[in-house]
Amino acid sequence: MKNKKVLLLAGVMAVYLSGCGISSAATLSENMFVLAKNISVLSGSTDKAEILSALDQMDSAIDDSMLTLPEKVQSEYVNSVNDYKAHLEKMKAEIKSAREKANSGELNKIKDNVAEMHKLRIDGHNKFK
Repeated sequence: MKNKKVLLLAGVMAVYLSGCGISSAATLSENMFVLAKNISVLSGSTDKAEILSALDQMDSAIDDSMLTLPEKVQSEYVNSVNDYKAHLEKMKAEIKSAREKANSGELNKIKDNVAEMHKLRIDGHNKFK
């Protein structure tokens, strides 16, 4: 069932991208969707490969998000830009920590990272959206 959903989502995205012109950078909202979806995967999975894949997708979404400022963050205000990027760096640090634990086989120890990622995502949404 999960594979069917992934396949369906991939098909929908392919149709969307072909109709809208292919862009290498995802929108900020698409990146936030990737984070939310993969935090959910991390919360429920015990499969190392699935966890590492989710972390890779999240890492890419964070890197992509660093290139775009939310509407609420105005580029002329250096403090708000720095605050936004620092928030993303915290998420990146949690992803790195979770990846290290997953690579060493400590899958049960990533729950704290997942909880912090969820908190950071919610806090960031409230602060920057």
